[in-house]
Amino acid sequence: MFRTIVVCMAIVIAASVSWAQNPVPPTLDPKPAPKPTPAPKPTPAPTLKPAPAPKPAPAPTLKPAPAPKPAPAPKPTPAPTLKPTPAPKPMPAPKLKPAPAPKPTPAPKLSPTLKPTPAPKRTHKSGRRLERLGPLAMRLTDGDVTIETRIVGAPDKIHVGTVLHWVAVVSTPLGYEVKPHRDPAVEPFRRMSAPRTTEPKTVGGRLEHRIAIDLLVLRNGQRVIPQIPLYVTTDKQRILGLNAPALRVKIARLLAHENNPSLKPSRGPVSIQHRNWTLIWSLVVGGSLLLGGLIAFVIARLLARSRRAEIPLPPPRPAHEIALEKLETIRRDGLIARGEFEVFSLRVSETFREYLGNRFGFESLEMTTSELIEELGRYPISAFPLVHFETFLHQCDLVKFAKVVPSVGEMEELLRVAQETVVRTMRVAEAPSRSDATLPPPPSGNEGAAPREQGAGR
Repeated sequence: MFRTIVVCMAIVIAASVSWAQNPVPPTLDPKPAPKPTPAPKPTPAPTLKPAPAPKPAPAPTLKPAPAPKPAPAPKPTPAPTLKPTPAPKPMPAPKLKPAPAPKPTPAPKLSPTLKPTPAPKRTHKSGRRLERLGPLAMRLTDGDVTIETRIVGAPDKIHVGTVLHWVAVVSTPLGYEVKPHRDPAVEPFRRMSAPRTTEPKTVGGRLEHRIAIDLLVLRNGQRVIPQIPLYVTTDKQRILGLNAPALRVKIARLLAHENNPSLKPSRGPVSIQHRNWTLIWSLVVGGSLLLGGLIAFVIARLLARSRRAEIPLPPPRPAHEIALEKLETIRRDGLIARGEFEVFSLRVSETFREYLGNRFGFESLEMTTSELIEELGRYPISAFPLVHFETFLHQCDLVKFAKVVPSVGEMEELLRVAQETVVRTMRVAEAPSRSDATLPPPPSGNEGAAPREQGAGR
């Protein structure tokens, strides 16, 4: 660093010495050119001798200059303190005199032929025109489609809980179809029914589609029924998405005249006990009539029973009469002549079994042959041994179950044995003394019947 400073000082000194030896000629200010004069006669030019060249001056010896002392750092100048300028005093506002109010211009009277100017219509940039038809009615015109929305049957004041009937009438050219959104958003209202559509009607060469929705009011204040999306299908099967205009509805408060509604003071309990004499007398009269009717019914039943007991009932038919009558009917049907041996044997067996049950008082139709013979062994029967009954029933079973084909003579013998057994075992009138259990043939007169047989024959 020190060497650099010494070199720079030497160069500066050399430059100052060379400048002192060869000073720069002064610059002359240009003067205006003189006017031309006639040229003088030429004179011979003098011969000039060259001047001797100056001797070069010896170069001065340079001594190194002492290093400059570092200059002391300047003291920081204190920043001037600025005094705050006093705020100007406010000028008093000039007093203005109120201008006289203009006199109202009387409205021109309308002639009876002139109509009032309708309200301005709002036109959308896309060509849609929206106009208000009333406080609860709007109309939207979009090309060939016109949509009118309104609230039908609304009361003068709408409160929370009122059901509003929203109706949209869409007017389209012929051949168009209109369908609403299945689940439109209607907040802050609640949709009480799905969108309902009716059959379109032709009015003035156009179709009118009607769409209705029931809405429940949930909040008071200024509320807006939002736009309901509609889908319009043109006659060229082009689907247009349009929105039914929104409606602004004012919901009145139930406590409109009270700023701070509060509960009224309690009036204390109210007695709800009331003696209804009409109900009391109705119950008394109805109960009396019901009780009297019940007593009369009981008395009538008792009287009817007593009268019925006084009338003697006809004695039941004896079991042998029924059995003989059925066996005779089987013989007259001609089953043997037609060869229907199985049916013949079945009817004879059933008649014989029924007679034994009615004669001796037990259920014989549901018993097997062995059970029936075992039950007959409990009764004293002297007319025939048990083998006789067992043989007869086995012959019937062979034809019914074993499909044995008997002869005509065997079938006639089977019917004769059944009739003879019934006749010889039938009950006769009881004698004063019953010393013999043998059952003789019945007399031709009256026949008696035991209580057990009467019940079975009935």
